[in-house]
Amino acid sequence: MRNPYPNTAMECAAVNGSNQMLNQIEWAGMTTGLLGSALLALKLDVSGYGFVLYLVSNVFWIYAGRQRGSTALMAMMICYSISSLYGIYRWMLVT
Repeated sequence: MRNPYPNTAMECAAVNGSNQMLNQIEWAGMTTGLLGSALLALKLDVSGYGFVLYLVSNVFWIYAGRQRGSTALMAMMICYSISSLYGIYRWMLVT
């Protein structure tokens, strides 16, 4: 098993760099999810784009879950992605 604690300055920099990128991806997922919720809540003609923002958010969170080894987070976001795709289908193709 790999030692979870970095031994050298180079390993430490690599861990910090990957954690920083992962944190940015999580913030992007949070931001797009909140914007999607706000857009849907406004009930405007363009509110259906909220489902697109949800889908983008889900992709960010699936990636973050995979990197963190969180199967539950990935499973939840895959289910949310299906819901988002259905919302996009209903908004763009049915109505």
